[in-house]
Amino acid sequence: MEIPLFTNVSDKFLLMEFDGASKSETTDKITQLYYLLKSLELRGVLDIIPAVSSIGVFYDPIYWIKQGPYRSSAKNIVECIVAEIKTISPVFSIPKKKRLVIPVVYGGEYGEDLEDLAKQLNLNPKEFIKIHVQEVYRVLMIGFVPGFPYLGPLPLRLNCSRKSTPRARVPTGSVAIAAGMTGIYPGPYPGGWNLIGRTNISMFSLTDPQLCKLKVGDEVRFVSIAESEFKRPRGELIDNRY
Repeated sequence: MEIPLFTNVSDKFLLMEFDGASKSETTDKITQLYYLLKSLELRGVLDIIPAVSSIGVFYDPIYWIKQGPYRSSAKNIVECIVAEIKTISPVFSIPKKKRLVIPVVYGGEYGEDLEDLAKQLNLNPKEFIKIHVQEVYRVLMIGFVPGFPYLGPLPLRLNCSRKSTPRARVPTGSVAIAAGMTGIYPGPYPGGWNLIGRTNISMFSLTDPQLCKLKVGDEVRFVSIAESEFKRPRGELIDNRY
């Protein structure tokens, strides 16, 4: 496994990045490194946060200053991580990923921006939807609120910017796109992504042992459904057709 670049951002936060890799290569490397660090269960590591192009590690500086030859907690934790990476097979086996099929009602009141966005991209709504559902997306990270999956890559034909004026409240379950990615709002949060549809599959729940429906490395495929299917109780949307 390749050794990442380390940046000590603060006295308790370490940032790891890979230099010179393509987006797809970076995604693979970030996913592998994230699950490697999780598998090590290192004492003195408080949290590991994967992002689209980097991984952040929150650590206990008091613990790590006692764990190595340096009078620096950052140098000691970096030395430990590098040593562990060097002992791992070049192709580290990550946990089995899952593929979740997300049913979506596209357009209209469920996706207010779809029609205008399709026009901007010289597509009709049906063409737009067809392109969106044909792709299999990887979960690149979970952020800006609990359970929000950043999914990518978005097909280049659908590439668009965020809205110039964010909405104060986006409906729960809204499927949106912006900046080369697609995502799903897990709750009624503010947001500036373009709304194209909505699902009633819950992305985050405090009563779910795993909290988040998706994790980094999982895959997502969207399927277009009718409004009548959307209004069924949750848990009845996915069947063998999908």
